[in-house]
Amino acid sequence: MSLYSLKTGAAGAPVQSWSASLGVSSAGDKLAKLAALYDKRPETTLSGAFAVPAIENGPVAVARFGDLTLNGATITTDKRCNGLFLLCDSLTVTGAASVIHMDHTRANRAFDPADADCSIPASLVLSSRFLPLAGLLAMIRQKNIFVGDPQFWLEMAPLVTCTITPGPYLSRNSLCGAAQNNYANVGNAGTGGPGGAGGSRIGWGERGRWCRGGYGNDYYGTAYHNPETLLAMSNPGGFVVVAVIGNVTVGPGLTIHADGGPTSGVDCSGAGGGLARLLHGGTLTGSPTVRAAAGAGGGGTYGVAGGAGFAGASGFTAFGL
Repeated sequence: MSLYSLKTGAAGAPVQSWSASLGVSSAGDKLAKLAALYDKRPETTLSGAFAVPAIENGPVAVARFGDLTLNGATITTDKRCNGLFLLCDSLTVTGAASVIHMDHTRANRAFDPADADCSIPASLVLSSRFLPLAGLLAMIRQKNIFVGDPQFWLEMAPLVTCTITPGPYLSRNSLCGAAQNNYANVGNAGTGGPGGAGGSRIGWGERGRWCRGGYGNDYYGTAYHNPETLLAMSNPGGFVVVAVIGNVTVGPGLTIHADGGPTSGVDCSGAGGGLARLLHGGTLTGSPTVRAAAGAGGGGTYGVAGGAGFAGASGFTAFGL
């Protein structure tokens, strides 16, 4: 049974088969339809560590804020998951530099996503005979699930069918860093998705996935086949998108990153960087840093670095919103 199951209609009545089209984004709407799917969090100013609730090894988590001020805040998810989508009306950084990141909180390799692209959908065509539309939308709202996460809809398939009409792409499978099949070669960078891992002495470096960089490998190439070993030694960058409907004002500094961390173990190859984006519908004042750096290798002759992931900042109009 799915983690997200909702089997009955109102008052336990059987669910009647239904089909519906849900608009999510369109050029010029400044994410109004997407924003309406989620409740605004009550916080208006954040300082210190702030953990966004997420489902362990689950979908991209949404953090929906109104006018948000950061003062020395560090924001990430509280559990490993496919990523973080932070959506706010405006964003101001004041007092002290702040960080929004998904460095080492990517989902465990045992929960690898299918090959897919991830977009801010233009629309979703949904149908089910097992759970009501109102219940589905309530669950998405309550659990803060990003509706553009392709893995979420794949896992929901036994209960609800979803056809995504993609909008602007956030991460593309074909633009992730390719696998590195040659030993001691630095990982391949992602041009529109996370980067691939470096190649170790015997083992190849894994390619990037839409929601994380590729995992590095050990000297003999055996670690890739043991998810728990990989989880302990290799740290791919994750997936973080910050979408600001209005203005972004950066005073003392803002860093948005999905960096790969260092790989432990001599001659073990480095992991790939993830994906980091800043999207804004209003003006951008100041100079935020957006990056998805590669993870360092474990040292030695064959402990080479992974490939950088994709990072960038864009206005809504240029991004097709």
